[in-house]
Amino acid sequence: MINEENFNISLCKGRKTKNNPNIYTNNELRNFLKELELPISGKKTELTKRIVNYMNNKPYPIDCGGSGNCLFSVIARILKEITGKKWKSNIVRQLTARSITDENIDTILENYLVEYKNAEDDFLWDPTKINECSSVSEKTKELKSIIKTDGFTYEGDDVSLTLLSKSKIFNKYKLGIVIVTDTCQITFIQDMPYEPERYAIIYNMSNYHWQLVGARINNKKKIIFLEDELDKVFENFNGEWFS
Repeated sequence: MINEENFNISLCKGRKTKNNPNIYTNNELRNFLKELELPISGKKTELTKRIVNYMNNKPYPIDCGGSGNCLFSVIARILKEITGKKWKSNIVRQLTARSITDENIDTILENYLVEYKNAEDDFLWDPTKINECSSVSEKTKELKSIIKTDGFTYEGDDVSLTLLSKSKIFNKYKLGIVIVTDTCQITFIQDMPYEPERYAIIYNMSNYHWQLVGARINNKKKIIFLEDELDKVFENFNGEWFS
């Protein structure tokens, strides 16, 4: 089945045979165009060109997994792309927790206490109990433990992304993070200790699931974007971005 993520121009060429089955047929190309409500007439080269033009700079979501680890799995995929090494969600959790210190714990908890008061049902951990710890060090230790817990207890949020932006690996590669939502909000993670030179886009879907965003720039699939490429991706940002 053709979609924005798996479409490959080279697979449109040649003939589908038993030994070479990964070739799109004209019917597959037309069915895809039909779903997009685009013209389906023409030869294979015309159909392919029509799809390529449609996909140019168009973003698409990449699901990196769930089970309460979706945000950390997205970051793991980003870090794999920029470092060339495999990362796991539990390592990203540890990286996030490492950015919590005795100096910033009270500010972080203050944010979570406000959120907890407004939406207690969204939490599977209780920031008020951490806030009642006998010492600052104990607060830091407890929150670090929660963040490192695999699964739904702590699923990650914009606070997690802010913490990650303080990490050495983000600093080394000068990585910026952009959050987009299905309500057409675009948010850049702020107060980074460096000026970003490249960016990753993360999709917060209905405020409950995180996905990575890819796009074709000059017909090349990318998940890490330079600033001018980012401008191209956001040029036609609207409510149907991922439809």
